Amino acid sequence: MTRFIWGTVTGVAPLRVRLDGEDAALPVTPDSLVDPVRLSVGDRVRCELSTRQIVVHGRSAASADPMGSYRLVRRLYFRSSDTFDRSAFPWLRALDVQVQGAGSAGGGNGSGGSGGGGGAGGEYARSFITDLSLLPVLVPVTVGAGGIGDSTVGSGDGGASSFDDLVIAVGGYRLSSRQAGGLGGTGGVGDLLIRGGGGSGGSTGSPIGGAGGGSFLGTGGRGLQSSSTTTDGDPGGGYGGGGGGGRGDGAAIGGDGAPGIVIVELFA
Repeated sequence: MTRFIWGTVTGVAPLRVRLDGEDAALPVTPDSLVDPVRLSVGDRVRCELSTRQIVVHGRSAASADPMGSYRLVRRLYFRSSDTFDRSAFPWLRALDVQVQGAGSAGGGNGSGGSGGGGGAGGEYARSFITDLSLLPVLVPVTVGAGGIGDSTVGSGDGGASSFDDLVIAVGGYRLSSRQAGGLGGTGGVGDLLIRGGGGSGGSTGSPIGGAGGGSFLGTGGRGLQSSSTTTDGDPGGGYGGGGGGGRGDGAAIGGDGAPGIVIVELFA
């Protein structure tokens, strides 16, 4: 009797396949209609089983996706700095790590009559990690704090967020002057890197604040005109958004940058 079943490649020299529903790979080397050189550990393959032989007929197109042979089990959100204990998950085979840097604060408008510049969005970084030997058992997780607005250029850059030193997202950069927009965070580490959005400049001749720069996981604080009312800048939204600039005829402070976040998906 012949039947077909899916399996996962566990070794290539020699070829070894673990059939779905089994705990261990087959103890024999199957025949293969696919050149074994083109197979990789983790590939999903369709196998023919008969009383006399086992034949690999083909590889799933999902094998081109590095997550195709893994099963998502749990998702963790780190909104403050902490430690990821890898030993608590003995079944762990891979991690999908998303890291968002924090936003910088918007600029204040000094003594009034102008608008502060918008703060900048933080960078976003992402990596799919299959070689867990690269990580310590206790992985340091850092979540960047957003910049704090004041009447000038704010309290500094948005903080960087990171998962050990393998995935790092840089926070939005501090304004170079009260009315200049901040530069988006860039220069991190990861398989995928998305620069944070830059903030818009504030007006020098009218009380119009600059909008904060957005991030992959957040939005920038609004930049609005406020000629009769002194209005502090809006804070950055979500995770990593830059604060808006302060505005109005009186003294106003810039909006705070939004904090970062680290999201870790655990795959078996």
